[in-house]
Amino acid sequence: MLLGPLSPVIVWLGCLHHALTIVVIWSVARAQGLALTVPAAAALFAIMVGVLLLVPISVSGWGLRELATVSLLGSHGVRPETALLFSVCYGLVYAIGSLPGALAWLVYSPPRAVKRRE
Repeated sequence: MLLGPLSPVIVWLGCLHHALTIVVIWSVARAQGLALTVPAAAALFAIMVGVLLLVPISVSGWGLRELATVSLLGSHGVRPETALLFSVCYGLVYAIGSLPGALAWLVYSPPRAVKRRE
């Protein structure tokens, strides 16, 4: 897939997805009054995704993401309750943002291949 004619588009869309996720993390933190910079949001994103990919034992990362966020933000002086609320709010925002794609996936039916008789 990454060596085909659409490889630049695929890589660009992947990078755009990660950049928008970092913006969402930063926005949720700012909405809750946390002084999180964009580079700090990028670091938090990398740690949250790393934990989710290395330990795939939960549904959509719920629980593991909260553990990583509470431990990371707690080591920087954020109260555990605030860090947990931040992580849950981020998870809800991400789930709500995924709904249009889920609806499109449910409604869209790819064209079926027609078998030719030879």
